[in-house]
Amino acid sequence: MNSTRRHLYGGAGTYGYAIVDVTIQGVTEDGNLTGPVATERALIDTGSTDTTIHPDLVKDLSLRQAGISVGEDAMTDKREPVPNYRICLTIPKLEAQWGESGDLYAPERAPDLYAPPPFRVIIGTEILQTCRFTHNDPPGSFTLART
Repeated sequence: MNSTRRHLYGGAGTYGYAIVDVTIQGVTEDGNLTGPVATERALIDTGSTDTTIHPDLVKDLSLRQAGISVGEDAMTDKREPVPNYRICLTIPKLEAQWGESGDLYAPERAPDLYAPPPFRVIIGTEILQTCRFTHNDPPGSFTLART
């Protein structure tokens, strides 16, 4: 089983950001990879149901909208329609990939949720449920492994 151990960034004491390097690419309706590949630093968010992408990343990758879902703003509980995009997300350190067959739909989120620090990709629990995530063992670090 491949895994990666990283230090938590920012925060104080036992708190901080769990960040992994990822690549993102668009996927067509028939499951083919399309367009450029972006290398990003992604924030792991255990409280987010969905993996989300920033509108600027949507533009950089020339992603085509694949649908609409109802998103809920974590700060205001306001629910509104958000566009979804088919993506393939890879965590190179794990040699693991999600969405290569076109089944990962990432909603676009409002830019203000990403500042600062500016994470253009947030990894949610639909990906994390296929992993083992250990936080603060050892103190100040996290481990992520594909199960």
